[in-house]
Amino acid sequence: VTGRVPDRQWKQSYWDANKDAWCKSGKKDGDYVQKIAYENCLEGNRMRAGDSVNYAIGQGDTLVTPIQEAMIYSALSNGGTLYRPTIGKAIISADGKHVQDIKPHAQARLPMTPKLNKAIDQALAGVVTQGTAAWRFGGWPQKQIPMHAKTGTAEVYGKQTTSYFSTYTKDYAVIMTISQGGTGSGASGPAVRKIYDALYGVNQDGKIDKKKALLPSPQKNLPKIDSDGSIDAPQIKPYNPHGDETAARQQAGDQQAGDEQPAVQDPGALDPGGQDQQAAEPPAGGLQPAAYQQPPDAAAGTPPLYQAGDQFADGAQDTTGSAVAGPTGDQQSDGRPYAAPPGEPVIWRRS
Repeated sequence: VTGRVPDRQWKQSYWDANKDAWCKSGKKDGDYVQKIAYENCLEGNRMRAGDSVNYAIGQGDTLVTPIQEAMIYSALSNGGTLYRPTIGKAIISADGKHVQDIKPHAQARLPMTPKLNKAIDQALAGVVTQGTAAWRFGGWPQKQIPMHAKTGTAEVYGKQTTSYFSTYTKDYAVIMTISQGGTGSGASGPAVRKIYDALYGVNQDGKIDKKKALLPSPQKNLPKIDSDGSIDAPQIKPYNPHGDETAARQQAGDQQAGDEQPAVQDPGALDPGGQDQQAAEPPAGGLQPAAYQQPPDAAAGTPPLYQAGDQFADGAQDTTGSAVAGPTGDQQSDGRPYAAPPGEPVIWRRS
């Protein structure tokens, strides 16, 4: 799809191609579609004032794909240069010895002066701070990371409205569209906000935590590929926008757990299911296996995946506040304990 920005020439050509069909199906007193066809039959080649207004706001016969929108908004961010979009940065041989860079290719420049560029920047920033996207970007650190956006609601006759949301910062352009998803801010706004939160490490209260930022600036370096084909890529820790909240829940869960302690695995017990794996017998007091204990190498400073009160697959609640999901998610159907891999003790819960 090449997209379309209509003008008078396109209007005439489109009318020449569709006139016969419009005149055949159009009715002066028919339904909505028939009335439109009748009107187009008579004067569909005329450029009217209403057409210019429609085109200016992206309605009517204007067609733009998300990737084209990304090109435009990237150009607004960089000062006006339209670059050809690519999905890669370089082509690297399997042994890492040969690298073919995919260099940026400038296709054209937007027809605007620096003064106009600044005016557009200010207008689109206002959408985030006081316009239609403000309710989705409350608390965004606008001074540190200026955000620019435009909400959109595309329409197709006979269908629900389509959500369109276009944004850019000095580093990224993020475009999202959801077919029949509703308004731009209502449907696409929250998802785009989460993308930027993850990229820049922005917490729910608007504070920037650079340790949580996935890519606060675009990746410039290529991964190192060894001669055996293995990739030495930079390690990026998973982003958790609720990290502080999760830690607080874990601490509260540990306090509620009391003096219940993980059972020590009995190396002499074999898996009743015949998998030749170690299995722990339940200690006294009506304890039943709930999940595997968090691995030792992940225990220090890493919030568990499950918190006190979370539901397991068998409907039981974790009351230890320190359990994580293991290879099996619930108690065996006949009440037997889990079969844990060697060296992994089992967490028990009250039945």
